[in-house]
Amino acid sequence: MGVDKPYRSPANAGAISPQVRTSDATTPSLVSDMLFVGIVGRPHGLKGAFFVSSRTEPFPPKYKSIFIGKNRDQARTAEVLFARMQGDRPLIQCSISSTREDAEKLTGQEIYVSSSLAHKVFEKDVLWSDLMGCSVESTSGKTLGKITHLYDNGATGVIQITGGDADTADLPMVSAIFDLDNLTKIRVEKILVCLLPDDAIHAYWSRELAKDEEK
Repeated sequence: MGVDKPYRSPANAGAISPQVRTSDATTPSLVSDMLFVGIVGRPHGLKGAFFVSSRTEPFPPKYKSIFIGKNRDQARTAEVLFARMQGDRPLIQCSISSTREDAEKLTGQEIYVSSSLAHKVFEKDVLWSDLMGCSVESTSGKTLGKITHLYDNGATGVIQITGGDADTADLPMVSAIFDLDNLTKIRVEKILVCLLPDDAIHAYWSRELAKDEEK
């Protein structure tokens, strides 16, 4: 799943929803600025359009410039000619794919956008890429661990925290559990605050869950 996926607070729930891998072969300085947004899927039609795999959200219309390649270091720039949903899947055509044969050659390659563009498009939202690597603190200021993994369980996003003893806790990515609206704290300070009481957080750690299963 792409990492331009935003958490949407209720106030932004109606906005276009997109999707942590973060290159342009000719611009190495951009490598750290790239966000993975999908994979070139099967071709559609004869003019070079293709589905975007590893993505369920629409491809944002403002993503006019993308990067496509087998990996970040080999990715090359492409301009998006159109992007729309075909059924429940994103469909796009870009400037380096004008025939079905072109699209077939690109199949399986990765698609990236610049982090700066993604943040401009979703300036009011916390992106999954913003959360990766953040320290997680309780409301009392206690450090619980770091975010090491994000995934979607079908119902909601899930944040996995790894503590100092390598124990992990998987908590739903919801505003009742985390302060996901404090963009400055997350993006600048790289801190995500967990709103649960300390005793409630304790119950989520895998070691504690294992103990419960043994009972």
